[in-house]
Amino acid sequence: MRDYRILLKDGSFVSAGEQWASDWKSESYHGPLTDSPYAAVVTFRSNQHIQIMRWVLSHGEDAVPLAPEEFVVGWKKHIDAMKNISAKVE
Repeated sequence: MRDYRILLKDGSFVSAGEQWASDWKSESYHGPLTDSPYAAVVTFRSNQHIQIMRWVLSHGEDAVPLAPEEFVVGWKKHIDAMKNISAKVE
């Protein structure tokens, strides 16, 4: 099990009000990662690493993982890979 912290903003903000896990918590976010008034950080524990990564990536720029560290690193690798592929698309 890992402890996840994910910033949900703008188009993904509505998901912050859902109860996706039994220990799901949501707190308003005001900080350097967004100036949107529609932002919250959700926290929960899970062992569904791949499914959570897919879910975060499906939300594009409106979902930003903050923890655990290895999840954030993996997310950045996915983004870098997409950036490299997008540079080749005309």
